[in-house]
Order: sequence, then structure tokens, then C-alpha cells
Amino acid sequence: MNKKIYFVLTIFIIFKTSCFGGAIGMVDAFMANHQQMKVAAEKNDPNAQYVLGMQYLTGLSISKDPGENIQDEKLAFKWFSRAAEMGNEKAMFQLSLIFNEGRIQPKNDKLAFSWMEKSAKKGYKDAKTQLGLYHLLGTGCNKDSFKAIRYFLETANEG
Repeated sequence: MNKKIYFVLTIFIIFKTSCFGGAIGMVDAFMANHQQMKVAAEKNDPNAQYVLGMQYLTGLSISKDPGENIQDEKLAFKWFSRAAEMGNEKAMFQLSLIFNEGRIQPKNDKLAFSWMEKSAKKGYKDAKTQLGLYHLLGTGCNKDSFKAIRYFLETANEG
């Protein structure tokens, strides 16, 4: 495959799966009631833990008091970790991005790859796309263009 195709494909993937999950995760965080998410997350609801993590990551929630800043990356990591351990594929995706970026936690390509692979195996489309990019670039794994293309095609075929 020539370098121009790799470049265009890489730019598309980076745009599609922009850092920290793009628009869908931000909508989840914004639309949910922060206090209700806290209560449900403490009761071990992995979906609430994921949404609470997104709220802490982005600082977004329509239900917070005006002027209240709920943004706290350490709490975001805590809730993503809990949700991922309970099998939430979106939280696994977020943990992978966190370890890949190295901002909230030290950069760790092997952990980034591991969490992305777990998310992809659970069927999360964005994770499959990102896993293809990891294979293409060799992030936490050996570079493998064929695996990368397989993940890209699989995701494309899923819509």
C-alpha cells in the first residue's frame, strides 16, 4: 500500500476516533444527571460508571450547578477503570486512549493495546477501528498492515 493511502487512512481514523471517544461519549456525559450517575456508579452500575467517567473527563453535565466544575481527570480514570473491569467496552476504549496519550496516566502502549483489544473483542466499532490503527502504527504490538486492514474492513462492513 502506498504512503498516500496510509496517510489518508490515518487522518480519517484519527478524526473518526478523536481523543477520548469523540462526540458520542460527550453526549452521554452531557445528557446524564451527575448526581444520579454518582449514586448508580457507587452501586456498581458499569454504564453509570462509564458516563460518570465521561462527565469527570469532559466537565460536561446539564444537571450540575451553574459554575460548578466537575472536571477531574483522576476521578475519570477511577470510574473508567471500575467500569472496564466490569466489562464496559466504552470504558475499555477510554482507558486505552488514556494509556496511549499518557496524560492522565503514564504512557503505556502495551496497556493501551490490551484495553483496545478487549473493547474490540466485545464488538465496540470505534475500538476495532482504533485497534486497526494500533496495528498499522505498531502501538503496543508489532506492526501488521494485514491485521490493520482486516480491522478497518470489518468496521467498514459494519457501517
